[in-house]
Amino acid sequence: MAEVIDNVITQGLTGGISDRRYTFRTHKNGKTFLVRKPRRSDAEPTEAQILAKQIFKLTTERVNADRADAEKWAEWTAKANASASDKYSTPYGYAFHVYYQEVKAELEAQG
Repeated sequence: MAEVIDNVITQGLTGGISDRRYTFRTHKNGKTFLVRKPRRSDAEPTEAQILAKQIFKLTTERVNADRADAEKWAEWTAKANASASDKYSTPYGYAFHVYYQEVKAELEAQG
């Protein structure tokens, strides 16, 4: 991975070059890197990957259902504001965290 240091032309670039084989990435700290474009794997997903995808999908569905209900969303907003953790300071993040744990426990109990 090549790091771009003090280059006015490439500083802050994102996107691909050379038939999209390489990509510029800019990190939050402002550093720009030239990296190979990631490729999708042709391997079949493992049981753990399938379970994680299912947990994420069900969790997202529950959170989005709550977002549509103003009363429930107000409850999540209050809980997120009362939370001491910066990690879950948004209502979406807090609701996702709680529902993720619930969905994961439900699916693991099912076997």
